[in-house]
Amino acid sequence: MDPPEHSRYRKALIPEFTVRRIEAMRPGIQSVVDAFIDDLLARVPPVDLVETLAVPVPPAFRRGRTPNRGR
Repeated sequence: MDPPEHSRYRKALIPEFTVRRIEAMRPGIQSVVDAFIDDLLARVPPVDLVETLAVPVPPAFRRGRTPNRGR
């Protein structure tokens, strides 16, 4: 995505990513990541980190779900 479209999106999203807002989200993010890591460690190796951690964590955080509560 290039300017000016990128600039519009960036301007709209900047207030959502202040240090204060990110710090407020930290406990929730940590909880979701911890649950996914626990799930990952319980699996039999080899485990695909992208498939089991990197891909599902962002949408899980947005929905407030962990591996134990369904994906």
